[in-house]
Amino acid sequence: MNFTVIIFPDDSPGLPPYPAGEYISAIKKLNTFPNVQTIGYVNTSHGTRKSSTILEQIKTYASWINSTGIGMHGMFLDQTPFEDTVENKRYLRNISAMVKHADRVKWPKLVLHSPGVVPSANLTNSLVDVTIVYEGTYGNLEDKVDMRKRLTKMSGDRANYGMVVHSLPKETGRGGLRRLINSVKQNVQYMLITTLDEEYEKGLGPRWSELLSLTW
Repeated sequence: MNFTVIIFPDDSPGLPPYPAGEYISAIKKLNTFPNVQTIGYVNTSHGTRKSSTILEQIKTYASWINSTGIGMHGMFLDQTPFEDTVENKRYLRNISAMVKHADRVKWPKLVLHSPGVVPSANLTNSLVDVTIVYEGTYGNLEDKVDMRKRLTKMSGDRANYGMVVHSLPKETGRGGLRRLINSVKQNVQYMLITTLDEEYEKGLGPRWSELLSLTW
């Protein structure tokens, strides 16, 4: 099983040049595993943050490679725009190219966009490796057939999509977990499923091991 681990010390890389010591030791350990990719978190605030600000944060993450063992393998660009406008197309292409062209971002220079919904197909560009097409509660999760219909309008395939499903009812049985995972992975290759409903991006949840065993 492969893991993509999003690193965000302070809703960003924090102050340069390097993160706090506990982050350095944790990232070093993560980067020793061949099935783990660490990527830096950058919030685009739905496309309202200046490209220059995003570039500076990408540069900060990229500079970490100077501290042996904590180089990033790409960037998680959060809250990306999802509506089709000329400005959004230009913005998304520019910030994605920043990652791909960054000298010290490690291979494969993964570019991950997270609009949290299926974006307009016209926003698709070849620089984006993964798009988070759903981020929300278990109760609001779209039917897998309806989701597949909308994804067919996009230019990618299952390997280019991910979902974040939180607030999974704690009483959900093992059979329910298995059905959920099997349903989600029909449409996407990347998934985060958790029973947490607050700050779910910062923890694993009490059923993490069970979810992994069913995903394998």
